[in-house]
Amino acid sequence: MKLNDFIVYFILTLLLIGTTGCTLGPDYKRPDALDVMPESYKESAGWKLAQPDSVSIGSSWWENYDDPVLNKLTAQVAEANLNVAAAAAQ
Repeated sequence: MKLNDFIVYFILTLLLIGTTGCTLGPDYKRPDALDVMPESYKESAGWKLAQPDSVSIGSSWWENYDDPVLNKLTAQVAEANLNVAAAAAQ
C-alpha cells in the first residue's frame, strides 16, 4: 500500500466517523411550539388580524406623514428628475 492510498483511506475514515456523530437518534421528538409557549405570549381577546389596505396608500404615500420638509424634498426630487430626463433627451 502506498503512502498516498493510506492518506486517502485515513481521510475517508475520519469523514465517515465525523458524520456519524451528526445524527439525532431515533428517540428525538420535536417540541410543539404551542406546548412551550407561555400564556402571556398568546393572543388576548379583542385583537384583530391585520388587513393590508393598499388602496389608501396611493402614489403620494409620504403625504400621510404631514411633514412639510418631506413634501418639499419630494417636490425637489420630482423637478430634478425632469431636469435629468430633459438633459438626457438633448
